[in-house]
Amino acid sequence: REPILRWMERPVAGALALSVGAWAALAWLALDMGHPLAQLTMPASPHWSAANVAAVLVMWAVMMAAMMLPSALPMVHTFARLGRDGAGEASARARAFVAAYLVVWCAFSLLASAAQWALQALDWVDPMVVSTSAGLTAALLLIAGAYQFSPLKRLCLAGCRTPLGFLLGEWRAGVSGAFVMGLRHGRLCLGC
Repeated sequence: REPILRWMERPVAGALALSVGAWAALAWLALDMGHPLAQLTMPASPHWSAANVAAVLVMWAVMMAAMMLPSALPMVHTFARLGRDGAGEASARARAFVAAYLVVWCAFSLLASAAQWALQALDWVDPMVVSTSAGLTAALLLIAGAYQFSPLKRLCLAGCRTPLGFLLGEWRAGVSGAFVMGLRHGRLCLGC
């Protein structure tokens, strides 16, 4: 048997620590909604200040890291194990892989922030991003339900069901190759 500390290699431990930190930040926001920083993430009107834009974007990015990094840990672990090359590049490759994965979720956070602003401007969501429109709620449920049975969803799931299968099919050399692999894995996760 492999000791737990050996399994928790640096890339895995780093991704796990980042996720735990993100969850801690979200818990703090949820428990102290009166704090000025927390208030910035809940603009009362669609007339957002630059501080509101930054706070909402960071909130979405932290939320995505908190939720999505744990699901990527098996992939990061497998990547780190396969990437051992003795040349000292393995750790940099693993960091590049995780960074690219997070780039995808940060890009999604940018889109989510823009959607939040647009929906708030239409008065379809409140400052807590809760739907105030029965039509919006119904449309989102129908779209999400239909997507679950779509060919795109099946394609994305097929690409990320097993870490080893993905890595064998997508392996690229070097740190830049690891970054490309992280982007591809992040896109598949986003599609799932």
